[in-house]
Amino acid sequence: MYADSVDGKLAKTAQLWLMYADSVWNLLRFHRAIKENDLQQYIETMLSLCSLLFSADHLNYAWYLTYYYARYLTYYYHHLLTLDRSHPGAVDLLHANGFSVGRSNIPASR
Repeated sequence: MYADSVDGKLAKTAQLWLMYADSVWNLLRFHRAIKENDLQQYIETMLSLCSLLFSADHLNYAWYLTYYYARYLTYYYHHLLTLDRSHPGAVDLLHANGFSVGRSNIPASR
């Protein structure tokens, strides 16, 4: 039934809300990857964020910078995919030491 709704066979409203729910889950996975310093999940969710940022390009509103961020996010994603070849040992350092910094004594506040 989920596949029928996403394909638009049942109703357009169901398709819209399921796409919205998928976007929210992608954002939540991205935040979780940052808080837990999970590099693999961070890279995987970044690919889905690229399409989300490109689709949020509203030139008539204050969102004019979303295209700028989406354009460089694709470059950043490609750089992370090739990080082991361009900088040997960097992935091991990121796994060992983390890629986000906690500035507070409150747990999971990164």
